[in-house]
Amino acid sequence: MLQKCASFGLLAGIVAGCTGAAEDAFAGRYSGTYTCRGENLDTGARFEGDPIDSTIAIELDSTGRAFLAGSCTIYLEVIGATRAEIVPRSCSGTTDEGEAFTAEIREGVVSRREPRLGYVVSSINTSASSRIAATCEFDGERVE
Repeated sequence: MLQKCASFGLLAGIVAGCTGAAEDAFAGRYSGTYTCRGENLDTGARFEGDPIDSTIAIELDSTGRAFLAGSCTIYLEVIGATRAEIVPRSCSGTTDEGEAFTAEIREGVVSRREPRLGYVVSSINTSASSRIAATCEFDGERVE
């Protein structure tokens, strides 16, 4: 079973918040590389970060809904066994350097081809020192 509500189409799945085997298929830990590029909205300076080794976790909440775990929980709207969309939201956190920030998660997509998983997410990150528009990508492989 892919999803209980798959026969109702994409819109019904979003409205009903379908959960099931498709969400379970995404859950796990993935190891790979994470890269960001973007622009400082205050200065116009563009940047491209070096790829960094990263491990991410996709977990299920108590209702069975999939999310990218981290300081900013990012929920996924699972479309099917190999695709999910990132649900837009805002959240606050602290950088590794101790600076407070707010992230406005704009859009994104997650694709899964076992054992590989990748995602692209676009956001606006605001702190006391800057406003940055960024697009970040992860490409990895399931490790558990």
